[in-house]
Amino acid sequence: MRPLQLDVVVADQAASQAQHQQLDAVAQGVYLARDLTNLPAADLTPQTFADAAKALEKLGVKVTVLDEKAIDRLGMGALAAVGRGSDRPPRLVIAHWQGNKQAPTALLGKGITFDTGGYNLKTDGESIVRMTSDMAGAAAVLGTIKALALKKADVNVVGVMAMAENMISSNAYLPGDVLKTAQGLTVQITSTDAEGRLVLADAMWYVKKHYQPRLMVDIATLTGSKVTALGSYYAGLFTEDEALSQSLLQASKTSGEPLWRLPVGDEFANEMKSDVADLRNTGKTAGASTAAWFLKQFAGDTRWAHLDIAGNALASSDKGAQPSGATGFGVRLLTEFVLQPQG
Repeated sequence: MRPLQLDVVVADQAASQAQHQQLDAVAQGVYLARDLTNLPAADLTPQTFADAAKALEKLGVKVTVLDEKAIDRLGMGALAAVGRGSDRPPRLVIAHWQGNKQAPTALLGKGITFDTGGYNLKTDGESIVRMTSDMAGAAAVLGTIKALALKKADVNVVGVMAMAENMISSNAYLPGDVLKTAQGLTVQITSTDAEGRLVLADAMWYVKKHYQPRLMVDIATLTGSKVTALGSYYAGLFTEDEALSQSLLQASKTSGEPLWRLPVGDEFANEMKSDVADLRNTGKTAGASTAAWFLKQFAGDTRWAHLDIAGNALASSDKGAQPSGATGFGVRLLTEFVLQPQG
């Protein structure tokens, strides 16, 4: 494709350039998220994702990377278990843009750099090929942090990205295992292919303990059930916080990244009961809502919302300004959201 040169006539050149710089910051965040999500799993591992986060330090972002020893030492048994089957071990990546001294907003991203499904193996060949994109939530968080840093935004936002490969080996976690999360809740593994909620559970504990955020929003390619319900037309929004829901829906409308609210009430609790642990990691019917309910158990008293972007992370064909492949879904939405005044 040949580059095009456009001449734009404006009344106020300085104001137009300033506005363009702000918009370009978001575009750069989207490009980062797309580039990371488009990489094949051989080229994007938990560690190489951490290296990509480290590159943001030159923009003033504070980046911390916890390796597998630190993850074990902190008792993050869920994140450790999901990554145990791979010889490319898990990482917890923290990217902090501290543009002011207010209590931070926390953004959490699922970062499964490849998902075989574990011993609950994905058997659909077309589906498993797309599992290089199972870290699109983490990519969206990192892209948002980059956008905020380039904007020099007057906000305090910490991004926590739980990175692992969900592989099969003699060390891999198994159906029927009971894991202990960092929060202390035990989880019976009823499917090794429901791993995203496990890594996010430990990430939620970490950010609550170390940053005391004013609110948390997690974003993840979490469930096929969400795709069944909403396709790629909307991402799923789950929260019982009415004000937080309205803020996210407004950011969705402004950014052009659509959300549809789905239920996450305690009517789903019975599906998540286990005879041998505090929780199962899967329900029996409403997969998107039971997954969200599982995550809610790790939010505690912190304001929290969950965004399920399964089906939104990849596009099968060009559409408008969106090329086929990774979409970077969530960067525009989350950037708009954190720049809104929060009550």
